[in-house]
Amino acid sequence: MKKIDTWVMDGIQYTMVKDFAVYVKRSRQTIYNWIDKGMPAVESAEGRFLILLDEAIEWIKIRGFIK
Repeated sequence: MKKIDTWVMDGIQYTMVKDFAVYVKRSRQTIYNWIDKGMPAVESAEGRFLILLDEAIEWIKIRGFIK
């Protein structure tokens, strides 16, 4: 997986949808679909989704979307 921009707030590592899509080699639309299905993410005050990186990776691995 590629290195992406992340940041840590309150001990949780976050990234943007576009960066996460590159990281897991999927489209942005796929990432939004996963968010709709319950992948860990929060919506910022500006209306953008922030991906909880470690939790999201675990979520998609459990479902077999990546290895």
